[in-house]
Amino acid sequence: MLVPKPGSGGVGRRGWVLAEEERWAAWSEAQGKRVERRQALRLLLLLLLRQLITTQKRHGMERHGQGWAGRQAEGEIYRHGDRSPIENYPNGLHHESEWPQGFGQLTKIGMQQQYELGQYIKKRYSDFLSASYKTEEILIQSTEIDRTIMSAQANLAGLFPPTDDQIWNPELLWQPVPVHVVPKASSPKLRYPIFQCPRYIELLKKTVASNEFQEKIKPYEEFIKTMAYYSGYNASVLKNPMNFKIWHVQDTLFCESIHNYTLPEWATEDVMTKLTELTELSLSSLFDIYKRKEKARLQGGLLVKDILQKFSEAQFPQKRKMIVYSAHDTTLGALQMALNIYNYKLPPYASCQIFEQYEEENGVHTIEMYFRNDTSKEPYPITLPGCSCACPLQQFTKLVSPILVDNWEKECEKIDIDEGKIPQPADDPVVPTEKMQGLKATAEITRLEFSESAIPERRTENKLMQERKKRTWHQLLGTVRKAKFSS
Repeated sequence: MLVPKPGSGGVGRRGWVLAEEERWAAWSEAQGKRVERRQALRLLLLLLLRQLITTQKRHGMERHGQGWAGRQAEGEIYRHGDRSPIENYPNGLHHESEWPQGFGQLTKIGMQQQYELGQYIKKRYSDFLSASYKTEEILIQSTEIDRTIMSAQANLAGLFPPTDDQIWNPELLWQPVPVHVVPKASSPKLRYPIFQCPRYIELLKKTVASNEFQEKIKPYEEFIKTMAYYSGYNASVLKNPMNFKIWHVQDTLFCESIHNYTLPEWATEDVMTKLTELTELSLSSLFDIYKRKEKARLQGGLLVKDILQKFSEAQFPQKRKMIVYSAHDTTLGALQMALNIYNYKLPPYASCQIFEQYEEENGVHTIEMYFRNDTSKEPYPITLPGCSCACPLQQFTKLVSPILVDNWEKECEKIDIDEGKIPQPADDPVVPTEKMQGLKATAEITRLEFSESAIPERRTENKLMQERKKRTWHQLLGTVRKAKFSS
């Protein structure tokens, strides 16, 4: 609005003043509306932030806000870190002497993976665990195998670096934390499968003979014959999950690829994919496919029962906050299949099954489960079938009661079996020399003609194997093979 100057004629001084007042009023009104919009936007952002924080708390990051009283206990079951192969197959290119510590030992990559997992646990539970190590707050248990004991030690280095008066060497920010070894002979709750069980052995034999298993392995018949020639194992042995032989072929090649060992020419991406699929089938056949619940009572249900007992004790006033189990892929497989939450993918190195117990504001105790199998994302929330994510402890116990056994020895008819004398198929595990020529002919025909259409569709690709030639040692540090959780 153009306003004449005072004394220049027109509206005069009074009119000019009135015009200025009107302009000021209009400007003030506009500013007021802007302030109101800003306040409304600020309020909306605060509400969104509050909702985000509440959601994060509800999913285990803090969970001390309105509606619950707080954490009571945590349970962590993780697989050891990267290791060397367990054993070689008869026709393998590399010998045990080529690995720095021999077969089945934790590598530097595995140490770094577990150290990173320890740092993550420290961050996730920073509001729950004390910043420094306190012996009464945590119990760490491990199987009696070197790689799981060392994994626990590396994990604890990341979880509890010494602080203040705990620093005993200024040049070494590390402190010893006790790891309690659980011998398999006296307490088989951590190392699976437990073969000292006639009923379980019987179930395994019936699993292999079942229609369900035969239908799943049928598409791989020709491939297994080819692998018999290349590996040196008998085909019937490779098909039997009780022998772990197809598992060992896949595992040996997988370990060699990670550490840049030369692979045989026949170990193509296609071959590695199928070996991984057969290994996944082998694992699921141990604890699933046929009579899952009965297998769970004799296997993974033992660990479920132990966890529930620890959580039940946490309801009473005590200082222990966390129990940690350092174990194996078969431990995670047995546990998850017992709970019917397994995703049918091999648990990656340093993958971690998480149990969290809370006391809600109304006094009800609940359990939440998460699975960390991808270092680039937060753990995936897992829901026990028949319950909610925050499952009331009483309902959780009721739902899993069919897999909990009171007298394992009686139900299992336990016997002492030397692990070196576990029941094997009648066929010799190594292919006899006279059969090699026929197998060679089969292998030459089929090794480049594997039919993709005969193989069940995969939910995710084995990206680590596809990129193994591109990755450097540093890129592998802390990396967990991505296997997105899918119920």
